[in-house]
Amino acid sequence: MTVVMSTQPRTGDRMTLEEFAALPEDDDVRIELVEGVIVMPPAAPTEGHQTMVMELAFLLRQRCPATLKVLPGPLGVRVPTRNSALEPDVVVLPAANQQDANRLPLLVVEVALPSTRGRDRVDKRRIYAARGIPSYWLLDPLVPDLRVLELGDSGEYVEIAYVVGDETLDLLHPFAVRVCPGELS
Repeated sequence: MTVVMSTQPRTGDRMTLEEFAALPEDDDVRIELVEGVIVMPPAAPTEGHQTMVMELAFLLRQRCPATLKVLPGPLGVRVPTRNSALEPDVVVLPAANQQDANRLPLLVVEVALPSTRGRDRVDKRRIYAARGIPSYWLLDPLVPDLRVLELGDSGEYVEIAYVVGDETLDLLHPFAVRVCPGELS
């Protein structure tokens, strides 16, 4: 598939969030803006990836308090300070103000694909921290494993837990939930 851009950035080599938002929508093509650069995630996630996304969203939804909402991606998370618009695989948001596209997620989750693993662990980690999102989870269906990161006082994520396979983890943020990566795959 060839993607033709009809809109070129007017502010230099990098696109702004406003220019990105002005692009025509195409349901067949997912794109993200990563620090002013358009990135196309793989067109077809693996079955293992999609299974893990759905199982985690279901698990979180079962434990989620009424004041919060769990949504599987793609759902846009804008980070104006980093000129980025990302689409995490699972998001936990405040249920109130559902019309506010800029509401701060309490948790974003990325489920790795071979082609996105590095971007998830480096670029997205930095961008989500800049947005001030309190919790960031990284899941890998190939292992399977879960890394839990929380925003530290320095404004950067700190890994607070790591579990693999059939190990379980009891988490309190953004709400109490027990997660076992082996049960999600």
